[in-house]
Amino acid sequence: MKSGKWTYDTASSICLRSPQGLRRGEIGALQFEDIDLNRKSIRIIRSMTEYTGVGHTELGIKNGTKNGKARTTILPTVLRPVLEEYLQTVKPTPWKDSEGRVWHPLFMNPKTSLPYTLSSFTQHWDRTRDKWLEQGILKRKVTLHGLRKSFITYLGNGKHVPDDIIAEMVGHSNPTITHQIYIKTGHQDIERVDINL
Repeated sequence: MKSGKWTYDTASSICLRSPQGLRRGEIGALQFEDIDLNRKSIRIIRSMTEYTGVGHTELGIKNGTKNGKARTTILPTVLRPVLEEYLQTVKPTPWKDSEGRVWHPLFMNPKTSLPYTLSSFTQHWDRTRDKWLEQGILKRKVTLHGLRKSFITYLGNGKHVPDDIIAEMVGHSNPTITHQIYIKTGHQDIERVDINL
């Protein structure tokens, strides 16, 4: 597959369709070396920041996640061949942030040679969601963050994964919060998205 065929929609869909419980800042900050195809895992060790001023958007990448801890989450088997082809086709493009640090984001806009903004991930999900609603894949409207919540709810209520393991997978510092907010009160969210997409 030629690199030109790897559009933004194709690339971002890899993560948006994957039930990993990633925050959008974590998706934007992924680097090529964070994907481990052999271990079927994704390493989450940094997050993207976005500041929108008058007429411009400034992006940055910071080491560490929301709770300050690195983590590793699953790479669904169904996505492995897609990501494998992506990594073989698209070459890392260096990008220098406002502090002069050089990064190699997994998802870069070929038109601007810049990482995709956080708001662009949200906009893409909104388009994808509306299409899935028409196709009957989704039963209700759900936000991008709602995908993360559905993943957590599915693990807790659907698969009965212990709270402390779920908290580690999704980057929560306190398993009690995971249970009280996402699992105990989130049982209806399982119906909102097919976790096996």
